[in-house]
Amino acid sequence: MPSKSSHLVPGTLVRIGRELDAVLSPIVRTVKSPLQALSFWGAIGLPFAQIGLLANGLETASATLTFVGLLALNVAALYVGHGHKQR
Repeated sequence: MPSKSSHLVPGTLVRIGRELDAVLSPIVRTVKSPLQALSFWGAIGLPFAQIGLLANGLETASATLTFVGLLALNVAALYVGHGHKQR
């Protein structure tokens, strides 16, 4: 038979989760819209930097690494910014 203390742990975790959600929800609502807007417009602008790198060629390791980094940043910006102004 499980002890009483083992039954308290899930309830305690749920309570802590709710308290944490209550604290973080206003912060998330405040940051979400500007972050989505910045990501949306970043996803539009980043390909121009990538085109510039491709035009100069990816002959060096640093140019290739920069291109791959910008590509990853562009994918992340597309993901975060996809919900901007959708209503």
